[in-house]
Amino acid sequence: MKIVIIDGGISGLYAAIALQKRQLDAEVFEATPSFQPVGAGIGICSNAMQALMKMALVKRSIEMGRL
Repeated sequence: MKIVIIDGGISGLYAAIALQKRQLDAEVFEATPSFQPVGAGIGICSNAMQALMKMALVKRSIEMGRL
């Protein structure tokens, strides 16, 4: 079964990564043709940060300069 995420933005990308870590086939469809810096910030509450840490995405995002 394939899981389709429509217009997911950053949360859709993280959801796809989490699903793929569980060996589920996920594909993200986004209207934006590419992801570019737009000068905006993202606020992440402590519960969301804990979930990202459990998925081992916080360290990778920091290393990539995304957080």
